[in-house]
Amino acid sequence: SGARPVQNVEGATLPNAPSGKIYIGADYERAFGSYIGFANLNFTWQSNVQYQLDQNPLTEQDDFGIANLSFGARQQGAGLNATVFINNLFDKDYVSSIRAPGSLWGSSTGTTQQIPRTSERTAGIRVGYSF
Repeated sequence: SGARPVQNVEGATLPNAPSGKIYIGADYERAFGSYIGFANLNFTWQSNVQYQLDQNPLTEQDDFGIANLSFGARQQGAGLNATVFINNLFDKDYVSSIRAPGSLWGSSTGTTQQIPRTSERTAGIRVGYSF
């Protein structure tokens, strides 16, 4: 049996661990008679991520940021509420995992990615009633 390849990853980036992540959010509310109008804007940014222990350059994702916006109105106290939302406002593509299965045996020829549902812009309306 032949020798197994060895890779020294001392001091390398931990897999699935961005070195930085920042969340910034702003909320605004204003009363209009028996209703309260509101708006929310939030932004999340994270640094690049290496997804594999062997530090394969094909399994690294660049840094990215995601902005979400929502606004709506609700009755003061109990009652009707409605929210219009846009998630991933700027339609930024990103993945939650990248793997190069062959690189574990020294012959990577491709990658697989997991794309989360939230990686595409989504918009909608939420309507509810509290009592």
